[in-house]
Amino acid sequence: MFSLLGRLGGVAVSRPLVASRVGTALSRRTFLSSPAVAFAAAVRPPAKAKKVVAAPAKKPPAKKGAAAKKPAAKPAAKKVAPKKKVAPKKKKVVAKKKPKRRVVAKKVVKKPARVTKAQGPPSRGASPFLVFAREYRKNKTGDTIQLSKEAGVAWRALPESEKQPYHAASVAERAAAAEAITHYFNTVDPLLLRRLNAQRRAQKKPRIINHTVPKKPPGAYVSWTLDQPPSPPGTSFADRGRQLGATWKTLSEAEKAPYRARWEEQIAAHRLKYPAA
Repeated sequence: MFSLLGRLGGVAVSRPLVASRVGTALSRRTFLSSPAVAFAAAVRPPAKAKKVVAAPAKKPPAKKGAAAKKPAAKPAAKKVAPKKKVAPKKKKVVAKKKPKRRVVAKKVVKKPARVTKAQGPPSRGASPFLVFAREYRKNKTGDTIQLSKEAGVAWRALPESEKQPYHAASVAERAAAAEAITHYFNTVDPLLLRRLNAQRRAQKKPRIINHTVPKKPPGAYVSWTLDQPPSPPGTSFADRGRQLGATWKTLSEAEKAPYRARWEEQIAAHRLKYPAA
C-alpha cells in the first residue's frame, strides 16, 4: 500500500527529492568518475536597493498674528548681451588755466574839452569872387549849391572893369584879417594851439601854422652843411646831399658838439620869444 501510495503520490512528492539527491550526488562526483553534465544554475537577479526618501522637514508652526511669508520668487535669468568692441580711450587734453589778472582800478582822466571853431584863428579874408558871390546871394533864396553855380557863371561873364570894386574890397578885408590873425597868434595859449592841431590831425586836416612867427632855427646838421664849401660845378643837389650826409656820419662827437650847442642856444631863445610857435 505504501508502495502504491509512493508510486501514486510520489509523482508529485518524489520529484523534488529526487532532484535534490541527484544534485548532491552530481556535486560530489568528480570529472573522473562521471561524465560532465551541466545544468543551468538558477541565478537570481540581485535585489534592487530601495530608495531612501527623506521625510520632508516639518515647518515650524506659524506664530499667531504674523502673516505667512511667501517664498521669494527666483530672479529671472538675465539675457547676456553680446560684448561690444571697446574703443581705446583717448587721453583728455586738459587746458592749462591762465592765471587770473589782477583787476586794477583805472584812473579816470578827464579829457580836455573840444576846441571849437571860435577858439581857432580868424579867417584870412574873402577873395574877390567870394565878395561878389556873397553880394549875389544876398537877396536870393534857394539851394546854396545852385546859387553858387549861378554866381560863378555871372562872375565869368563880368568884364574886368566891373570886377575891380570886388578886388579892392577883398584887399581891404584881408588886411583887416591879417591884423586879427597876428593878434590871435600873439595872445593864444600854446597848449590850446597844440590841442587844436592834434584835433585836426585826427580829422586828417592840415595843421595850423603860425606864419606871423619866424621859423625855428635849423638843426646841428643843417648848420654844419651851411659852413661847408660849395661843391664842384655840375654836381646835383641830390649828389651834394649824399656826400655831405656820408661826411657827417664820419665826424666824431667832439666835432659835432659845437653845432649841437649852437642849436640848443638858438632854439631856447626862439621858444622864449615866441611861446606859441
